[in-house]
Amino acid sequence: MLLLSCSRLSRGFDEGPLFEDIGFELQAGERVGLVGPNGAGKTTLLRILAGMDRPDDGEVRLHAGARVSLLRQQPQFEPGRTLFAEARSALDELLAAHDDMIHTAEALARATDEAEHKTLAARYDRLNELLRHHDAYNVDHHVEQVMDGLGFRPADYERSVDTFSGGQQSRLMLAKLLLASPDVMLLDEPSNHLDIDTTRWLENYLVKQPEAMLIVSHDRYFLDRVVTKVFELHAQRITAYPG
Repeated sequence: MLLLSCSRLSRGFDEGPLFEDIGFELQAGERVGLVGPNGAGKTTLLRILAGMDRPDDGEVRLHAGARVSLLRQQPQFEPGRTLFAEARSALDELLAAHDDMIHTAEALARATDEAEHKTLAARYDRLNELLRHHDAYNVDHHVEQVMDGLGFRPADYERSVDTFSGGQQSRLMLAKLLLASPDVMLLDEPSNHLDIDTTRWLENYLVKQPEAMLIVSHDRYFLDRVVTKVFELHAQRITAYPG
């Protein structure tokens, strides 16, 4: 399934163009490595795809209602929130859908009008399917799995986020992106701040996920383990390579 496409993208600054007239597509399940020399515009391209920057020309299209999210390099958290609460906040939309399903079920039980009953029943079925698809009935267990994989201990869960180091906060940002499970993950150097064991866990986690991914990394071994194709951004153009 096509999730994201872009065409004729161009972006430049005072020093000149970073890239011109580039285009590509991302399908569900594709894990694409984005490589190229420093300054080629890889991070700028990710920001454009995430809607955080605008191209000078061209367009980005999201298909089939796809959600896209970028791994931020600068941590941003709610002041005073605990580690576990901050990680769990990545699932706020899913938790809201769960509350909506409960309210819909209550309204469905009270409905006497046939048309209203049919509408509510359809809404309940959609919400239930969404929650089952994202395994929303095991939220806390999923949070614990990801936090453990990224090196956090249960003893840390109730600590305030602002007591953690910058590297730990960056790992928390990665945890939140993984938990949110956007249809298109834009991962800018995801293995930064990870030790060897945690990097291996991340590799194994990513290859099991159904989302589309565009991954910037200088870790060739990481890319060899994870990606299914490579985009090289060089000399203002993108070239695609299989494998």
